[in-house]
Formats: sequence, structure tokens, C-alpha cells
Amino acid sequence: MTDMKSNSRYREEQIRRDLEAALTGDAGFSDALYREVLHEYVRDMKQSLIEDQDDALMCLVSDGGETAMFILEKTGNFYVNAPARDKLQEMWKHNYRNNLEMLIPVFIEALKSNQLAVAGIKFVASNQS
Repeated sequence: MTDMKSNSRYREEQIRRDLEAALTGDAGFSDALYREVLHEYVRDMKQSLIEDQDDALMCLVSDGGETAMFILEKTGNFYVNAPARDKLQEMWKHNYRNNLEMLIPVFIEALKSNQLAVAGIKFVASNQS
């Protein structure tokens, strides 16, 4: 039982390191992982974006030390890997780090269960001029 817990904890830490490295720009993304895994889910994610009435949707996968992601906006704009990360930084320019700190643990749970890490994004109107 201890080995299973130890392996699970190791996998969790590996996923955390991979996500943080990719999302902070310390590591690259895998185009092959995008093509092999994420590409086939784009249509389903478009439908989810419409149904949930989100402004954008992000989807990530991390496997074997590699990470891939995409961002889909309700406008139809679509970004993969580093351009997706750059777009996310632009969307969350004042809260990027804070939002990642909230989402990464949720993403880890999904990825540990061999699911995609998915988050809908809604923009909140700012009262600032």
C-alpha cells in the first residue's frame, strides 16, 4: 500500500513540475502530444464552450514529462501550446500566477485520473477606467 501512495505522490509531483514549467515558460510544450491526444477533443471542447457559455476554454494534458495545451475562445480564435500560454497570460495579465495556483491542483487531480484538465474561462467586467 505504501508503494502505491508513494507512486501516486511521485506522479502528482511530476505532473505539478511539468505543468508549472510549461505554464511559466521554463519548459516547452509538446506538439506531438497535442496531435496525439488533444487534437481529437477540439470539437467536443467547442461544444462545451457553447453549452457552458464561457468566454474561453483551456484544455491541457501532461504525460511522461511532456505537456500540451490549447485555448479556444468563443470568437473562434484558437491557440496551441506556447501561443496558448501567451494568450492565457494576456487574458489573466493581473492574476496569472494566482489563477495558476488555484487551477494547478484541480488539473493535477484530473490528470492523475487520466482525464484531460479542462477549465472554462469567463471574463468579469472591470470597474477600472
